[in-house]
Amino acid sequence: MSAEPTQYEGEQDAEEIIRRHPIEIPKYRLDRVHVATLNVDYAPPHGAGYARPLSQGRLARLRRDWDPMACGPLVISRRTDSTLWVIDGNHRRVVAFEYGMTTLPAQIFSGIDRFKEADLYTKLGTVLGQTPMTRFRAKMVAGDFAANEIHRIVEDCGFELDLIGGSKRPGTIQAVARIEWIFARGSEAGLRWVLRLLDDCYDGARDSVVETMLEGTFGFWLRYAEKVDREILVDRLHGAGLQALDDRSAAIYKRYQTTSGNSFGRAMADMYNQIPGIRRLPDWQEQVVGPNFIRWGQARFTVNRTNHYNRPAANAAPQQLGVA
Repeated sequence: MSAEPTQYEGEQDAEEIIRRHPIEIPKYRLDRVHVATLNVDYAPPHGAGYARPLSQGRLARLRRDWDPMACGPLVISRRTDSTLWVIDGNHRRVVAFEYGMTTLPAQIFSGIDRFKEADLYTKLGTVLGQTPMTRFRAKMVAGDFAANEIHRIVEDCGFELDLIGGSKRPGTIQAVARIEWIFARGSEAGLRWVLRLLDDCYDGARDSVVETMLEGTFGFWLRYAEKVDREILVDRLHGAGLQALDDRSAAIYKRYQTTSGNSFGRAMADMYNQIPGIRRLPDWQEQVVGPNFIRWGQARFTVNRTNHYNRPAANAAPQQLGVA
């Protein structure tokens, strides 16, 4: 005679955890939707939302390799007014319609707000070639704390994030991923110091806020912020001009075979140390590990007890780790 089925070991513990921390199951259903009924919450310049404009390159690849059997379900949000909004699958929607498919399978969520749509957009679309700009715009729409803090700090410092792309105006910054990277490691203090120094030295010139300049200035802040006379540094860099710093950086890069960003930071220190009578800055150290810094692997992060975005899991640009 078979024994009565018993509860698996640990199942009671699992049930107790679920009781204490109930999980809200997302409400969705699988259905087919008519592509003509779908809306897209486009980001600037075509709207004020989170979805990037259609990529002609991606459309061309989909047209070339189109296979209806390989077209996965779209991810759709049904808003409170019953309108349907595409979270993931906008390119598939367009190409399918071109090939005569008027309906497509979809995973339709109900009861989520626009902030959650934008959050899902960043999570579902990361592997599909989203740029740092499109991810950052979506984070802002989703109410992400770090993204909105960065936007505020950048504007306070007299700059503007180029979230559309292609702007040539002075004071605009396209290196959004590097700005996020600095904020994650240096918090508000580090980002403000970097931006204000570059503005004071180079009056918002576009070439002064490219990725390598931002990285190098942040590296300088890590090592010398408490040792340098900032007013003298500004006078030296402003007087010499951006081209002189670029030339010095190129020579240092060739000599030390360091990163391009580090070469700009080294060049700043080198130009400062050449001022007669100034108290010299110590040698540039490739690794900065001290009471204010901790290290995961090869990456260094500022310890900031008020900002959880320092954790590696929250890194804005993981492909850019290993600053030093």
